[in-house]
Amino acid sequence: MKFSAFLGVSARVSLMLTVLFLHCGVVIAQSGSLALSDITAELLAVNPDSHSVSVFDVRSGIRKRAEVSIPGIPQAISIDSSSRTAFVTSRQSNTLEVIALETDSLAGCVEVGAAPFGVASDTNYIYVANQKSDSVSVIHRSSFLTLLTIDVDPDPRGLRLDAQSGLLYVTHFFTGDVSVVDTQRMLVTGRISVNSSANISQSLVLDHDRQRAYLPQTFSNSANQSLLFDTTVFPVVTSLDLLSRTEMRANRIALDVVDQPVGIPLDAVMDSSDRLFVANSASNDVSVIDLATSRGLANLEVGANPRGLAFDSASNRIFVNNTLSGTLSVIDAETLQVTDEVQNTDIPLAQPLLNGKRIFNDSSRPELARDNWIACATCHFDGEHDGRTWFFADGPRNSPSLLGVADTPPFHWSGDLDELHDVELAIRVTQAGTGLTSGPSNCVPACDQAPSNRGRSQDLDDLVMYLASLQFEQANTSMSVSALQGQMLFSSETVGCAHCHIPPTYSDGLRHDVGTGKGPLERKGMLFDTPSLRGINRTAPYLHDGSVTSLEVMFSAMNANDLHGKTANLTAAELTDLLAFLNSIEAAPEGGLDICEKPAALGAAAIAELVLNQQEFQPGEHLSLSVHSAGSQSADFYVLVALPDGALASFASPENALLPGELVPLAENVDLGEGFSVRLVDTVLDSSVLTGVYQLYAVAVPVGEALLNQDAWLAFEQLEFEIRPSE
Repeated sequence: MKFSAFLGVSARVSLMLTVLFLHCGVVIAQSGSLALSDITAELLAVNPDSHSVSVFDVRSGIRKRAEVSIPGIPQAISIDSSSRTAFVTSRQSNTLEVIALETDSLAGCVEVGAAPFGVASDTNYIYVANQKSDSVSVIHRSSFLTLLTIDVDPDPRGLRLDAQSGLLYVTHFFTGDVSVVDTQRMLVTGRISVNSSANISQSLVLDHDRQRAYLPQTFSNSANQSLLFDTTVFPVVTSLDLLSRTEMRANRIALDVVDQPVGIPLDAVMDSSDRLFVANSASNDVSVIDLATSRGLANLEVGANPRGLAFDSASNRIFVNNTLSGTLSVIDAETLQVTDEVQNTDIPLAQPLLNGKRIFNDSSRPELARDNWIACATCHFDGEHDGRTWFFADGPRNSPSLLGVADTPPFHWSGDLDELHDVELAIRVTQAGTGLTSGPSNCVPACDQAPSNRGRSQDLDDLVMYLASLQFEQANTSMSVSALQGQMLFSSETVGCAHCHIPPTYSDGLRHDVGTGKGPLERKGMLFDTPSLRGINRTAPYLHDGSVTSLEVMFSAMNANDLHGKTANLTAAELTDLLAFLNSIEAAPEGGLDICEKPAALGAAAIAELVLNQQEFQPGEHLSLSVHSAGSQSADFYVLVALPDGALASFASPENALLPGELVPLAENVDLGEGFSVRLVDTVLDSSVLTGVYQLYAVAVPVGEALLNQDAWLAFEQLEFEIRPSE
């Protein structure tokens, strides 16, 4: 019997269970590379290169209290509602690190998905955006057990949790779109499309008074076939209508118009005077925008690579995290002046490497870019790619990832750069900078036919040192049976992929004619450098011109002549195996690489959670109910419902049917270590529904144990709701 039908059935059965109510939480507003507690006046700053988080007391001046070491590369931080615990995403270790603020020390960690970035928390749950797993992890706040994983669109990056609506907004890095997750139902309930070429979309600011959201973004004009430096990318703040869930194009703020040209707007925050402060990470400044008029009010120079902002309403100050200076800038929001810059951390990188990283991320120097317009990071943020194909003088060129680039000379799709120092050409031509060297670029008639650029400039040598340091952070060394079968096909003489894509770099360093250079815009001929296949699962589109959207399309539609390996005669199963192997090469693994110890003080052997979209209903309204559980062992799992008249039923498989008057498990021998998540009900209540108060119970017991043996319960949860008569 289905739940919607069972609501009108009467069966006199009683069950005495302990009562545990679910309470909604309050969200902390700030989540990013800076987090500020209004309760304790503590400011926490993420230091990616120092692998640490700095803790400041900010009400009486600004005093650094501690610097907490973080495994991996910390990305974003959130403070819980009690202001006694902070949560930090660590990209390299694929973990959520937990900091106890009473002792300024690590309390433990939780394994999450690949490349975690955004984090937000309320009193019940912690949410983590896993960029390279295309998911959001939901972690139980008290037990630190991962209850469920919500699949979202590709490359989720930033999170913003709205306490008023219970909605979690998820930004998507390469598209600019925003997914909307209903945290009362734990479901993606919508997507806000920007309908543009938005890129580098990380943070989102909520404006409750206007029911809007603001997203700092970079628009890519990659359709332009006659590129000039200032027609390539555009810094903007996109406005979204949260009620209609649409982009407000007429309210888009063009930062190159309202402010002097700026590079890579990355984070933003509102003050109490209806002004938006935008951190521009490449031009090393902060734009101040009057939201009532969309006019620029100020441009404030700060430190190197500002990536985070926080607003303290009590002191009316804005704090700026300058990640490549290791400093915090302090802005007086009344006078719009930078009043202080304090040391945040000592960045441990060698000075040449740090200088090279600053140059890579910088558009503020005329040597690097004209009018602050473009940095290396604009197309290769954090050394990766932008998912775009650009029309250069050579022809259409898909942006490659730079991870591991030093291992695979020559460079460029046409293989016409024989050294990384020839990036000087890109600085002068693409970025319209004056260059890091004096005199000629040493790329005439071609870079590989001219003298070397090595040693001509300390800045250029330092930039190349940074490029050479860009490596894959980690690799998934385990492979599925299918991927192992695909590896044998890849290496076989029959298929022959390994002839050109030679492990471990998966390139032979040679140029080949693979039949893809026949387009009318191609200027360099038919020969292309063999691209490395490392990390290929995250670098679509493919080929030099970005004409292939997926590996499946590559081998089903683009390889009829067997120019990319002899795959035309592979069976469907063999092709599946080959793709499984390709997708496993340097793929980021799920979960932490090292042993991750859950915070012991708040740990639990198991947890059960019933999630209902609201607590009161009327006929005609939508009711959504799900159950989630996690733990350290296998269990039998029960979900029961008691009606207002005492009737009792059990949810049971298949199809989560309701059995009146019986105590049967929803699932038996469930491995709670893998997590257990079931959507039980998703229906509109009809007019025959029985009104009154309902009790829901979720119980996990050891396999084979009796439900009524309360001493054996591994996890228990009760949830109460009411259905009222129609008004």
